[in-house]
Amino acid sequence: MISPLALVSVFCITVYLVSTTVCIGIFVAGGLKKVAQKRALQRRSGRLPCGSCHYFTGEAWVKCAVHPVEALTDAALNCRDFETKRR
Repeated sequence: MISPLALVSVFCITVYLVSTTVCIGIFVAGGLKKVAQKRALQRRSGRLPCGSCHYFTGEAWVKCAVHPVEALTDAALNCRDFETKRR
């Protein structure tokens, strides 16, 4: 017969291994999701006018001075405030 202490130890090790596996899975899935979002943004940005707009900053927090929420999204395709960059 197996002792109660051995059963508790096996249970704790099993819970630890399962929870570790789940956490690693969530971490990897989150990373893959970010990579997929970045690739989709790169594909879309080829047809978006934001990169050649005067108001586009390229900063991570405020990408556009006029329409920060719409910058680099499909809503920016018909931006009424688009102005070509001055050189």
